[in-house]
Amino acid sequence: MRSAAKDQPGLLAYLAQRAGYLYISDLRYRVDRDADLQQALQEVRPAAYSRAECIDAVTYITGRAHSFYTAAQALQYLKRYLAAGRPESDRDIR
Repeated sequence: MRSAAKDQPGLLAYLAQRAGYLYISDLRYRVDRDADLQQALQEVRPAAYSRAECIDAVTYITGRAHSFYTAAQALQYLKRYLAAGRPESDRDIR
């Protein structure tokens, strides 16, 4: 999926590339490199991606469906999720 800007890769592709992953699926399964993914997330501007694309990224990486009002909320949730060590429950995310 391409983002709003014509020459910009989709959010999942961008995160995988910036984190140094070979495959987009590494975003979900390479938990040993979450520090790289967290660093890549720090570089993402919420305005650069649509709300839907950010929600899709959260859903893909967490493996659970989520809903947010804004792209910024979705990205913030993803940062907290990774910082919490990918917990099984949202109760453990602060």
